[in-house]
Amino acid sequence: MTTVFLRSMNQLCFQAVRRQISRSSTRHLSQIRLKFPVAVSSSTPLQSRSKALLLQGYTSAEFTVRSYCSTEIDQTTYEHVSEETLESLTEYLEELVESDNVPEDADITFSTGVLTLQLGSAGTYVINKQTPNKQIWLSSPTSGPKRYDFINGAWVYRHTGVTLHDLLTEELSPIFQMETDFSKCAYGRSESDD
Repeated sequence: MTTVFLRSMNQLCFQAVRRQISRSSTRHLSQIRLKFPVAVSSSTPLQSRSKALLLQGYTSAEFTVRSYCSTEIDQTTYEHVSEETLESLTEYLEELVESDNVPEDADITFSTGVLTLQLGSAGTYVINKQTPNKQIWLSSPTSGPKRYDFINGAWVYRHTGVTLHDLLTEELSPIFQMETDFSKCAYGRSESDD
């Protein structure tokens, strides 16, 4: 666990937190503890104490931030993993499109690293390889655009820690009016889940 000491409450913003976390050069899933000085009273000078914060419904003396940083994967591994992921998602989506609860004009195509799922009035999902960044990008009509990094054997959105497969399960189950499970597709579970 890394502790980052902030000089003032003004530093407690996401950019400052990100800078502090990146300086700590964390290369794996870790937790960062933030501490900062607070004024005890108007007559007492600043003292170095932990302040209780009410963040995300939790009160604590320290604010814990999850920092998701992928270990660098080589180009060959990225190509193999991303292609296998997209092919597996395509196969599972084709099964879903052939089911009885699919929107009328649903269609799926996969070509040159781009997977497109058209769901009529429910919108269009596009999942594609982003080779220069070694990422998979998702464009969702429900949650918007997201960029996924390969971390611990799964494609993870760094801002929330949610995997691509979990997001697809959550968003597509209501559209297909059935319980879907994308975690059974290739790289649908992180190595820490096994």
